[in-house]
Amino acid sequence: MQKILSAKNISKSFDSSKVLDSVDLLINQGEIIVITGSSGAGKTTLLNILGTIETPDFKDKSSLKICNTDIFKLDDRELSKFRNKNIGFVFQFHELLPEFTCLENVCLPGWIDNSKNISEIEDRAMSLFEILGLEDKVKMKPATLSGGEKQRVSIARSLINNPEIILADEPTANLDTITGREIIDLIKELNQDKDVTVISATHDLKMLDVSDRIVDIRDGLVERIRNRDEIDIEVGEVGGH
Repeated sequence: MQKILSAKNISKSFDSSKVLDSVDLLINQGEIIVITGSSGAGKTTLLNILGTIETPDFKDKSSLKICNTDIFKLDDRELSKFRNKNIGFVFQFHELLPEFTCLENVCLPGWIDNSKNISEIEDRAMSLFEILGLEDKVKMKPATLSGGEKQRVSIARSLINNPEIILADEPTANLDTITGREIIDLIKELNQDKDVTVISATHDLKMLDVSDRIVDIRDGLVERIRNRDEIDIEVGEVGGH
């Protein structure tokens, strides 16, 4: 399998509290990786570093390679361009801009990328709306949508630039059980159809159903990495961030 992400010796502290401690992680193209752990274990911080939103301590002693690119050697402009092109984000609280329509929210990363003309970006967005069952929501503002619909728009936005990796932070949080299951199934379907790698930090054990590997984090350390067939799937929830 081709490696799409390699992280070595990733540590992070906030004030005097160490959140991550010398984390190593290798991820293959097309995998669904689920990061689990109790509240404060470091899941979201690790996801933010892998997504190049945050930087680790001691960058000179750490490494992060994504799509064969050495992330810590990029300047801010190069990093922003790389992130927008190669990484899609699905956030717990959607992070949709309320003053924009759903179509505008989805197109925004494509407009920032500036490698395609406006009509190409809008055509791709409309295709994603169709795939996600949102054709009738194109001109609506986020405030008029249900939680599940907002998350679908967020997923469409994450895919607009055809990224190699999607990072999903608690993608089913604040959703009812049925809607949460639909979002999980959708993530799996997109993973299979588009060969996009998915890394999700979650407390929702239903995500384990569609995972390839599970990374268990405890007190900032990778406690173990398991293949899905090594564990018994129990539907339920454990601790938060």
